[in-house]
Amino acid sequence: MEVDIANLGERWWEDESVTRVGCVDEMTGFQPSDSGQILRLDGEWKFHWSPTVSGRANSFESSDWGEIQVPGHWETQGFGVPVYSNIIYPHPKDPPRIGEDNPVGTYQKSFDVPESWLGGDLLLRFNGVESAAYVWLNGEFVGYIQDSKTQAVLPLGSVVAGENLLTVQVFKWCDGSYLEDQDFWRLGGLFRGVEVVSRPKNRVVDFHWKTEFPNGFDQAEFELDLSSSGFDDLGVKAELLDESTVVWTTECVVSGDSTVSGTLQNPKLWTSETPNLYQLRLTTAEETIERKVAFRKIEARDQQLWINGKSIKLRWVNRHEVDEQRGRAVTKEGMLPDIDLMKRVNVKS
Repeated sequence: MEVDIANLGERWWEDESVTRVGCVDEMTGFQPSDSGQILRLDGEWKFHWSPTVSGRANSFESSDWGEIQVPGHWETQGFGVPVYSNIIYPHPKDPPRIGEDNPVGTYQKSFDVPESWLGGDLLLRFNGVESAAYVWLNGEFVGYIQDSKTQAVLPLGSVVAGENLLTVQVFKWCDGSYLEDQDFWRLGGLFRGVEVVSRPKNRVVDFHWKTEFPNGFDQAEFELDLSSSGFDDLGVKAELLDESTVVWTTECVVSGDSTVSGTLQNPKLWTSETPNLYQLRLTTAEETIERKVAFRKIEARDQQLWINGKSIKLRWVNRHEVDEQRGRAVTKEGMLPDIDLMKRVNVKS
């Protein structure tokens, strides 16, 4: 499918039947063990902003554009005005339409791809976009994304060795903005990181970890559901580590979807007071994936919440992820004081 930046054609940001075009399913938050597999595009981007749809950038020529930092909101960097609203929509109420007074920010970034990456799949990953975006690489349409708080992954089929030019056009409002209406700051832009990830064509694309305790908490049974790209039979070695000690391991061949299972005696259980975690390591011929997993049992019964067989009470607050200077483009350093404060006053949710 071709979509020209000069003429977008159908207004997907006002079409509730279209939420994503060109995206693929990949495990959320995947971080390769080899840092050489990932290229982070955070930093300075070229930027054009318009308060209306009709004034948006309609070409890839960016010599007279300004600059902006990613991740970040454009309102916190001098483009447009932050809006705080509760039950009143900050745009004309005519669902699913938004109208012409819809701010549009167009981003552009060049990046270099090593020739060694061209043998696998290159995936462009957006971790947070407010709220809808069209994407082009080297002038060729790549895809369209909504669902602003969730990861979106687009394959980069038109990538070349050497310099590549990425263009992203972000619409502040879309039909999904009607569903997100609540008392919080309305901010636009690429507010979380953007990355290019190099992965083998034959790979683990997702996994699901499940635990059960059929005979009490002295023994855990677990299942590991694996999904591969289906390119070919994929040999996977799975290991479970307690710190540096391997406590379980198996090998399997995955073609599409497969499940492996095991048991562990006297597992270290996870609770909010003792957040014990194990390391799950998945190794194939071309890459290694490591993720933290836990042993716990959560139940809702007798009008109570139970964790590992114990009834608990939750003290909770309605909190939006926000920084007074950066909006929802929060940093780890900005999050830790909030988490520390909540833990000190026993807020658990």
